[in-house]
Amino acid sequence: MAEQPHQVQRKILLLFKENGNKLPPFRSIAKHVGVSSTNTVAHHVKILKSKGFLISPGGAKAHIAPFNLRAILNFRGVPGVYMVVREDRGRNDRVFIAQSDNVGEHVLRSMLENALLEEAIQEHSESLRIALYSIEDEEARVKLLEELNKS
Repeated sequence: MAEQPHQVQRKILLLFKENGNKLPPFRSIAKHVGVSSTNTVAHHVKILKSKGFLISPGGAKAHIAPFNLRAILNFRGVPGVYMVVREDRGRNDRVFIAQSDNVGEHVLRSMLENALLEEAIQEHSESLRIALYSIEDEEARVKLLEELNKS
């Protein structure tokens, strides 16, 4: 059974969702959830991010999350380029790369239709991560996909 978030973490998640999938300043979070230290907030936020609960796609940098259903569902309706990578001894091996106007739905379809991705999930599920570059413009997505495929 998947580990459930701590009570403070549940409050942070609720605040995150109410704030349009963005974290308010840590002082504001601390006051809202009833803790006295921003260090406590930072600790809980770090845990939530590491487990894929706090993902707010957007911007030019890659958002990296564990490859799990929670993270994938957070990417529903988000346009962008994504990579599934396998962490192995400190390096990341690319498993799959694609672009879509709905990354979450595309990942779910690809899991069923792509033999390489399916095999990686079966054999290495614990070491898989998903990296997302959230990009609205389809031309820009295609260009980035081409650049990433060259590297």
